[in-house]
Amino acid sequence: MKINYVSALDKRCNTIYNVSMLIIIILNKWRCGIIYNIRESLGFLLYKNHQRAFSLFSENLKPHGITSAQFTVLAFLWEQDGLSQMQLCNIIAMDRTTLSGVIDRLKKQELVVRQDDPADRRSYLIYLTPKGKSLQALLSQDMDKANAVLSANLSEVEKTQLINLLKKCMIKDVIKMGSPL
Repeated sequence: MKINYVSALDKRCNTIYNVSMLIIIILNKWRCGIIYNIRESLGFLLYKNHQRAFSLFSENLKPHGITSAQFTVLAFLWEQDGLSQMQLCNIIAMDRTTLSGVIDRLKKQELVVRQDDPADRRSYLIYLTPKGKSLQALLSQDMDKANAVLSANLSEVEKTQLINLLKKCMIKDVIKMGSPL
């Protein structure tokens, strides 16, 4: 049997040429930004940092029997006690059903109470109990520690810039919901 070396060599050259062209096309697309780079994706980076933050916050809140959502409600009530459920929905950007469940659990833990809104019989005002108020210093300290871990690789200037940039990313949604930053 006679082997046609020229034909076999041509096939290898064609394969090498095709692979080389494919690599060149891919590199050009990547250089031009056509190929999606997940490692530089704002959405992916925010998601991964959210996972880390949620884990840290949950870890710090767990010994107190508080969830991140419950802490968020408490923190806004520490700023201004006696908000309506609707005000809390807007400030936190949480739907009414979810917030109602969070408030029910806080009420069960005797951290908040619901009172009729004298200005609107259809709504309730949410107030901290003395027990809810007493957690402010301890939980705030724990959250400050978690935030310090999250921002450990940032200077104070970078941390401030990051906070401002994240607020800027939220502005359209926040304005649409009527929530203050």
